[in-house]
Amino acid sequence: MSARQQSYYGTRAFAILVDATKPVSASESLLPPQTLLASTTNPAKSNVTIQQIPPEIIAAIFSFVLDDRSEACHLFPKGVGNLFRLRDNSRLQSVAQVCHRWREILIGTSSLWSSVFYPESWPRPSKSCNLTSHFLKRRTAGALYIHWTGRVPPDAGRGELSRDTLDPLEVQQIHELHVRVMQGVWSEGWLPFPLTLAASNLERLCVTHEGTWKSASEVPLFEGPVLRRLAFLYMSNVPIFPGNPLPALTSLILILDSPCANLRPKWRVKDLLSLVASAYSLQQAYLSFLPPVERWAHEGTYPVAVLNHLRKLSVTLLDYCTSARDSFHLFLSHLRLPANCALRVSHSMDLRIYPGVVIPALERISDAHVVYDALRCSWYANIDPACSSSTSVLSVQAVGSSECTMPIRLDISAGPHTYTEDTVSLVRETLSVQRFSTATRLWISGAHTYHLLRGPNPVLATLSNVHTLILVDATLVNREDLALLWHSDASASNLTSLPCLTTLFVRLEQAQQLADVREVLCHRLSSGYPIRRLLVGYDGMLHSAWEEQIRDRLGNMVEELFIGVDAYDRMSWCSTVPRVCTDEEETSIYWPPWR
Repeated sequence: MSARQQSYYGTRAFAILVDATKPVSASESLLPPQTLLASTTNPAKSNVTIQQIPPEIIAAIFSFVLDDRSEACHLFPKGVGNLFRLRDNSRLQSVAQVCHRWREILIGTSSLWSSVFYPESWPRPSKSCNLTSHFLKRRTAGALYIHWTGRVPPDAGRGELSRDTLDPLEVQQIHELHVRVMQGVWSEGWLPFPLTLAASNLERLCVTHEGTWKSASEVPLFEGPVLRRLAFLYMSNVPIFPGNPLPALTSLILILDSPCANLRPKWRVKDLLSLVASAYSLQQAYLSFLPPVERWAHEGTYPVAVLNHLRKLSVTLLDYCTSARDSFHLFLSHLRLPANCALRVSHSMDLRIYPGVVIPALERISDAHVVYDALRCSWYANIDPACSSSTSVLSVQAVGSSECTMPIRLDISAGPHTYTEDTVSLVRETLSVQRFSTATRLWISGAHTYHLLRGPNPVLATLSNVHTLILVDATLVNREDLALLWHSDASASNLTSLPCLTTLFVRLEQAQQLADVREVLCHRLSSGYPIRRLLVGYDGMLHSAWEEQIRDRLGNMVEELFIGVDAYDRMSWCSTVPRVCTDEEETSIYWPPWR
């Protein structure tokens, strides 16, 4: 063995460069493994097609590379996807025979890297990973990752990575499966993961699809008797539904908002209800709908989803058409939820819902057992001037109660839009109704918030029970806005806004804002309405002495002071900070790590 060949033997990270665009010569195919390695590891001479390497040679290569001291193996196929273009499963199975010894595998090209096959206890590769045409990632705990970024549909007939590629015995050991399709096309004869095989022992399944589904058949079904967590992201035109109930499912994320335009949604109200209804142990769910749902089928009977264990449900509709709203209401009307379920419903379309008007379908949820004043989640009054009408406000009203104790979150879309007086008046009316008078938390964000805070009937003057106020978008909160925190109007300085306010969240971006916040604290302290807890987020681009200035100028004005860098939307940078903004498990599609 040459010196160069010896230098590769027993290394802790071994690289195999394969040029799949050239055939392997007859002489090279008969070379011993170490000689073949010496040829393939030289980029100038890499002319070996892994597809043409005999299985025993492949096994010998990996046996040669992955001795007891080897910890990583790097594969760099030059031809897109050629690593898995094997005529039969024997070659891949030969590789799989030694895969239990791999600590890390990288499959990529000179410009694309992907991390594959590493145990959970090992740190992730520090290099930023861009996806290759395929890659698999399996942890020792039994997790399998499959990513596809090809621009052409894979051909199952050529033996590419199809449902029959993986060894059934190996599949049975998979408990966590992640699939991601980017810019690709799923055809009827090819699925990027073995649904029917893997589901028997699968506990966690996450599928992200940002490509196109082309299939004339109905829907591929899967079974999940022990499936606990299920996430379908951007799956609007990929109709994948469970074939049997999911008795163990506790967490569901279903995002039907595809980033691809002009896709025909294949999900139907009936299918969505079937999925939810089959999960009778479901505890938390995040559902987001895709337009245009007018193509959903409305004929036939619809199952009623009785979710007795559900604790959190967030449903979002992103559409502007009437039929979408009707389908949305149809879905909601078939839900039966427990009375203590935290329900969040949000629209981003022009519903023309005025104060005192409830969403019709919500009146029938859980046979009126769910009333909004019994919930523990944030509701929205969502104003978007970009909509066609200035009255595009969603006012979620209490059902069967005249008071509301849940937090109010007032979101105003940021942007260079001009708010009309009608819009401002409508928002004021929405928040001034009696059922919001007992609200305790208020979130204000977006552009031109002062339009809602100022005037003869400011919003803050109508919310006398609010004890927590979150002000976002620091560049839009000026001194006049903050001044309203100690009086509701310049002409009525004896009237204090938010007399129960004790906790204030604010993000600072300029030195002048620090003085403005101090002025607020001073005025409220002198008037007998002190702020006791102050949470300040600031831009990390500010100089290093900024935090010290905050402590020096504001620390003696409050009982508790919390400071966070770049604490914009997540006020969770301190474990002692009360979670008054949002529950990340409800609102984020990227939930905490699987448990």
